Amino acid sequence: MKRKEITVNVFKNRENSCRIVLNNIRFSENGFAVMEELIKKFAQGEELFLGFYRTDGMHLTSEEFKKYKAEIAEFFKTHGEMKRLSDYLLIARTRADYDFWKIFPRICDCYLNTVLFNPNLDWSLFEQFHSEYMERRNDDYIINDYTQFLFCYFDSGDFSVSFDPNKYAENAVLRAIDEIVHPLKRR
Repeated sequence: MKRKEITVNVFKNRENSCRIVLNNIRFSENGFAVMEELIKKFAQGEELFLGFYRTDGMHLTSEEFKKYKAEIAEFFKTHGEMKRLSDYLLIARTRADYDFWKIFPRICDCYLNTVLFNPNLDWSLFEQFHSEYMERRNDDYIINDYTQFLFCYFDSGDFSVSFDPNKYAENAVLRAIDEIVHPLKRR
């Protein structure tokens, strides 16, 4: 896989949401490890809710895709819960532990779009909210205070971190991201 430079874009919503997109993170050296560290840095709690939109497997062979889908289903069967909402939508919940981080790259490779976060809402409300995926924006998670930080991975290889800039200073979040993405700059 060809390596690409990570670029960063910042998008602000007038309704108190800021999204920082790390373009090409999947194609960078240790991209999944960087995403893991970013989530660990900003996530506030052990429980994770995940929302999936469409299976994809763009970066996988058909054999890898079948194998990973089976591993993901087994993981959530033994380490949490996964529920199909429609032909295109699934939700899951688990703990952010060692086993989750082992399966995390496979999750990113199998779905077109994956959101994950520490919830400020209950499971049934998340189920209803994610079932309306096409009518929602990722900013809605922040605006509705369903989480403090929302993480999203897109099959294009991009990853985003969303938050309320009135609660968390944009420059501080950018600085923390930069320290994880470019650790040599700290020296």
